Amino acid sequence: MSVNLSKSPESSLTLDAASQENTRLETHGPTPTELAYVAGYIDGEGCLRSNKGGVDIQIKNTYPHVLYEIQRLFGGTVNVVRRSKRDPNHRTTFNFSIFGDGARNMAILLLPYLREKADQAHLLLMVNKFKSGSAMRDFIVRRLKELKKVDYNGQP
Repeated sequence: MSVNLSKSPESSLTLDAASQENTRLETHGPTPTELAYVAGYIDGEGCLRSNKGGVDIQIKNTYPHVLYEIQRLFGGTVNVVRRSKRDPNHRTTFNFSIFGDGARNMAILLLPYLREKADQAHLLLMVNKFKSGSAMRDFIVRRLKELKKVDYNGQP
């Protein structure tokens, strides 16, 4: 059995779920291969943030099929953002969002596979351990925002 992460025939990324490592029942959650794939997708396209006292993970893209697969694996929602009629160069975008406990559970599962967003995931998991308005929580939220603005200036 294989799981197709693409609905388009041009790019049919297929994950072989027949191997023992990747075999799962629907109740057991994502396979290690699926977790690695989603973590890479989030490293490139995702946003982890603390918002209005809660936490969320968002991914915006013009290709909806992977976002719907992520929704199937983790829950959350996928919303359509229509392109601007005034600018024909804008394409329709899709926004995957997951909030609160769902975002925390997703971060826990993806943490071993994340690279660029690993520090943000750690902070995301810490933010609710402190009361709203506390100095430590404010520090974590500020640090999470700072990590989104890192400029590597051509450095590896």
